[in-house]
Amino acid sequence: SSSLVLGARGLSLWSLNAKESSGQKAQPTHRARITAFLYNTVFQQVVSADTAGTVAIWCIHTGKLQFEFRHAHGDHKITCMAPDASKRRILTGSDDGTIRLWNFSSGHHLRTYVKRNTQSITGVLSVQEGPNTFIIATTWERKIYVWPDLKKQVVEATYVLEDERNGHM
Repeated sequence: SSSLVLGARGLSLWSLNAKESSGQKAQPTHRARITAFLYNTVFQQVVSADTAGTVAIWCIHTGKLQFEFRHAHGDHKITCMAPDASKRRILTGSDDGTIRLWNFSSGHHLRTYVKRNTQSITGVLSVQEGPNTFIIATTWERKIYVWPDLKKQVVEATYVLEDERNGHM
C-alpha cells in the first residue's frame, strides 16, 4: 500500500489508498523542530533529524520508531542530512560547520569532515565519480566545500569552490 509520511515534531503515516486517511500517528520523539529528513530505499526507512541533534529512524510501513541517537553534533543543531553514495551511511551537517558520517544501522559515528571555519553547513551530498567518492557541502558564506571520502577519523576539506569576486549568487 502507498503511504505519505508527514513530520513536524513527530511523524504521521497517511494511507494513500483509503478514501479517508486514518492519520495513524507515530510516537513523537522529536522534542525540537525537524530540520531534515530522507527516505532510504535500501532499508525502506525514513530518517529524520532535528535542531536538538536527534536522528530518528522510522519504519515506512508502520510509522513506528526503529531507533534514534541523540546529540549527534554535541550541543549544535543539525542543519541538513543526506545518504552517502552506498545508502548505508548517513551524513549530517551542523551549524558548527562540521559534517559527520554515521552507520545507518547502528548510529555509530564513523568520521567527521571539517573545514577551516565554523560557518553553518546548509546542504550536503555524497557523489561517486568513477572509483572516487566525494562529500560536497554548501554554507551560508556562498562557498562549496569538497572532501575526499577517506577512511580517516577526521577529514579536512580538499577544495573550496568559490567566485572570489562575488561568491555564489
